[in-house]
Amino acid sequence: KQIDLDVARCSFSSREDADALRLVLKSVLYQFFRTFPTFHYFQGLHDVAAAILLVYSSPSSSWLDNPVDMTVQILHVLCTRLIFADFVRFPEFRTLDYLLNAVHTLLSQVDLELATRLQEFPHWGVSMLLTGFAHDVSHEASKLRLMDAIVSSPAYFPVYLLASLALGAREEVLSDEDFCQHAVLRTR
Repeated sequence: KQIDLDVARCSFSSREDADALRLVLKSVLYQFFRTFPTFHYFQGLHDVAAAILLVYSSPSSSWLDNPVDMTVQILHVLCTRLIFADFVRFPEFRTLDYLLNAVHTLLSQVDLELATRLQEFPHWGVSMLLTGFAHDVSHEASKLRLMDAIVSSPAYFPVYLLASLALGAREEVLSDEDFCQHAVLRTR
Protein backbone atom coordinates (compact mmCIF):
# COMPACT_ATOMS: atom_id res chain seq x y z
CA LYS A 1 0.00 0.00 0.00
CA GLN A 2 2.83 2.44 0.80
CA ILE A 3 4.28 1.85 -2.66
CA ASP A 4 0.97 2.90 -4.24
CA LEU A 5 0.83 6.07 -2.12
CA ASP A 6 4.43 7.03 -2.86
CA VAL A 7 4.20 6.33 -6.59
CA ALA A 8 1.02 8.44 -6.82
CA ARG A 9 2.98 11.39 -5.35
CA CYS A 10 5.90 10.94 -7.74
CA SER A 11 5.90 14.05 -9.94
CA PHE A 12 8.30 13.15 -12.76
CA SER A 13 8.87 16.90 -13.14
CA SER A 14 5.52 17.52 -14.82
CA ARG A 15 6.34 15.32 -17.80
CA GLU A 16 3.62 14.65 -20.36
CA ASP A 17 4.11 10.91 -19.88
CA ALA A 18 4.01 11.12 -16.06
CA ASP A 19 0.98 8.84 -15.68
CA ALA A 20 2.54 6.16 -17.89
CA LEU A 21 5.82 6.46 -15.99
CA ARG A 22 4.00 6.03 -12.67
CA LEU A 23 2.47 2.77 -13.93
CA VAL A 24 5.88 1.52 -15.03
CA LEU A 25 7.42 2.63 -11.72
CA LYS A 26 4.80 0.69 -9.81
CA SER A 27 5.62 -2.37 -11.95
CA VAL A 28 9.32 -1.90 -11.20
CA LEU A 29 8.78 -1.78 -7.45
CA TYR A 30 6.38 -4.72 -7.34
CA GLN A 31 8.69 -6.81 -9.51
CA PHE A 32 11.66 -5.80 -7.37
CA PHE A 33 10.02 -7.02 -4.15
CA ARG A 34 8.69 -10.20 -5.78
CA THR A 35 12.21 -10.95 -7.01
CA PHE A 36 13.88 -10.00 -3.71
CA PRO A 37 11.31 -10.83 -1.00
CA THR A 38 13.76 -10.44 1.89
CA PHE A 39 14.09 -6.71 1.19
CA HIS A 40 11.84 -4.18 2.87
CA TYR A 41 10.32 -1.15 1.17
CA PHE A 42 11.25 2.18 2.68
CA GLN A 43 9.54 5.45 1.93
CA GLY A 44 11.68 7.17 -0.66
CA LEU A 45 12.85 4.08 -2.53
CA HIS A 46 10.37 5.05 -5.22
CA ASP A 47 12.41 8.25 -5.78
CA VAL A 48 15.56 6.19 -6.32
CA ALA A 49 13.76 3.79 -8.68
CA ALA A 50 12.17 6.70 -10.57
CA ALA A 51 15.56 8.27 -11.28
CA ILE A 52 16.88 4.97 -12.62
CA LEU A 53 13.72 4.39 -14.63
CA LEU A 54 14.07 7.79 -16.32
CA VAL A 55 17.46 6.73 -17.65
CA TYR A 56 16.28 3.38 -18.99
CA SER A 57 13.00 4.63 -20.43
CA SER A 58 14.44 7.58 -22.34
CA PRO A 59 14.24 7.51 -26.14
CA SER A 60 18.02 7.30 -26.35
CA SER A 61 18.15 4.17 -24.18
CA SER A 62 18.81 0.83 -25.79
CA TRP A 63 16.66 -0.69 -23.00
CA LEU A 64 13.53 1.09 -24.20
CA ASP A 65 11.82 -2.24 -24.94
CA ASN A 66 12.15 -3.42 -21.35
CA PRO A 67 13.02 -0.61 -18.92
CA VAL A 68 11.38 -2.49 -16.03
CA ASP A 69 13.87 -5.38 -16.00
CA MET A 70 16.89 -3.10 -16.31
CA THR A 71 15.60 -0.75 -13.62
CA VAL A 72 15.02 -3.72 -11.28
CA GLN A 73 18.57 -4.97 -11.93
CA ILE A 74 20.16 -1.57 -11.27
CA LEU A 75 18.00 -1.06 -8.18
CA HIS A 76 19.21 -4.43 -6.93
CA VAL A 77 22.82 -3.31 -7.33
CA LEU A 78 22.06 -0.11 -5.41
CA CYS A 79 20.32 -2.07 -2.67
CA THR A 80 23.09 -4.61 -2.20
CA ARG A 81 26.29 -2.64 -2.50
CA LEU A 82 25.72 1.00 -1.65
CA ILE A 83 24.30 2.89 1.31
CA PHE A 84 20.79 1.79 0.36
CA ALA A 85 21.68 -1.79 1.34
CA ASP A 86 20.95 -1.33 5.02
CA PHE A 87 17.76 0.61 4.31
CA VAL A 88 16.14 -2.35 2.50
CA ARG A 89 17.48 -4.93 4.95
CA PHE A 90 16.69 -3.19 8.22
CA PRO A 91 13.39 -1.30 8.21
CA GLU A 92 14.25 0.40 11.50
CA PHE A 93 17.03 2.41 9.79
CA ARG A 94 19.85 1.55 12.16
CA THR A 95 22.38 2.81 9.67
CA LEU A 96 20.75 6.19 9.16
CA ASP A 97 21.87 7.50 12.56
CA TYR A 98 25.38 6.25 11.82
CA LEU A 99 25.41 8.06 8.45
CA LEU A 100 24.09 11.31 9.92
CA ASN A 101 26.72 11.07 12.67
CA ALA A 102 29.37 10.59 9.98
CA VAL A 103 28.18 13.78 8.24
CA HIS A 104 28.28 15.58 11.59
CA THR A 105 31.79 14.27 12.30
CA LEU A 106 33.02 15.49 8.91
CA LEU A 107 31.45 18.91 9.44
CA SER A 108 32.84 19.15 13.00
CA GLN A 109 36.35 18.75 11.62
CA VAL A 110 35.87 21.70 9.27
CA ASP A 111 33.22 23.97 10.78
CA LEU A 112 32.17 23.33 14.37
CA GLU A 113 29.64 26.19 14.38
CA LEU A 114 27.80 24.75 11.37
CA ALA A 115 27.92 21.22 12.77
CA THR A 116 26.49 22.43 16.09
CA ARG A 117 23.71 24.33 14.32
CA LEU A 118 22.72 21.29 12.24
CA GLN A 119 22.54 19.13 15.37
CA GLU A 120 19.54 21.23 16.38
CA PHE A 121 17.71 19.54 13.49
CA PRO A 122 18.18 15.80 14.06
CA HIS A 123 16.37 14.80 10.88
CA TRP A 124 18.04 17.16 8.47
CA GLY A 125 19.55 15.23 5.60
CA VAL A 126 17.45 12.10 6.15
CA SER A 127 15.53 12.28 2.87
CA MET A 128 18.69 13.16 0.96
CA LEU A 129 20.50 10.07 2.22
CA LEU A 130 17.47 7.77 1.91
CA THR A 131 16.77 8.75 -1.68
CA GLY A 132 20.21 9.54 -3.03
CA PHE A 133 19.05 13.19 -3.19
CA ALA A 134 16.36 12.20 -5.73
CA HIS A 135 13.54 13.44 -3.50
CA ASP A 136 15.13 16.83 -2.87
CA VAL A 137 16.37 17.72 -6.35
CA SER A 138 13.61 18.75 -8.73
CA HIS A 139 15.70 19.40 -11.84
CA GLU A 140 15.58 16.10 -13.73
CA ALA A 141 19.00 16.32 -15.40
CA SER A 142 20.67 17.18 -12.07
CA LYS A 143 18.83 14.33 -10.35
CA LEU A 144 20.09 11.88 -12.97
CA ARG A 145 23.67 13.18 -12.75
CA LEU A 146 23.59 12.78 -8.98
CA MET A 147 22.27 9.22 -9.25
CA ASP A 148 24.99 8.44 -11.81
CA ALA A 149 27.62 9.79 -9.43
CA ILE A 150 26.22 7.73 -6.54
CA VAL A 151 26.17 4.55 -8.63
CA SER A 152 29.73 5.04 -9.84
CA SER A 153 31.27 6.25 -6.57
CA PRO A 154 32.31 4.61 -3.32
CA ALA A 155 29.42 3.62 -1.05
CA TYR A 156 29.72 6.58 1.30
CA PHE A 157 29.90 9.25 -1.40
CA PRO A 158 26.44 10.62 -0.38
CA VAL A 159 27.76 11.29 3.13
CA TYR A 160 30.59 13.43 1.76
CA LEU A 161 28.25 15.11 -0.72
CA LEU A 162 25.78 16.02 2.03
CA ALA A 163 28.56 17.49 4.17
CA SER A 164 29.83 19.48 1.19
CA LEU A 165 26.36 20.81 0.40
CA ALA A 166 25.91 21.87 4.01
CA LEU A 167 29.23 23.72 3.91
CA GLY A 168 28.18 25.42 0.69
CA ALA A 169 24.97 26.62 2.33
CA ARG A 170 26.69 27.65 5.55
CA GLU A 171 25.52 31.26 5.66
CA GLU A 172 21.93 30.33 4.86
CA VAL A 173 21.88 27.55 7.46
CA LEU A 174 23.35 29.74 10.20
CA SER A 175 21.13 32.74 9.49
CA ASP A 176 17.80 30.96 8.92
CA GLU A 177 15.88 30.52 12.19
CA ASP A 178 13.49 28.09 10.51
CA PHE A 179 16.19 26.15 8.72
CA CYS A 180 14.90 23.46 6.42
CA GLN A 181 17.10 20.84 4.78
CA HIS A 182 15.90 22.05 1.38
CA ALA A 183 17.85 25.25 1.97
CA VAL A 184 21.01 23.20 1.52
CA LEU A 185 20.04 22.40 -2.08
CA ARG A 186 17.97 25.46 -3.01
CA THR A 187 20.83 27.41 -4.56
CA ARG A 188 23.24 24.57 -5.30
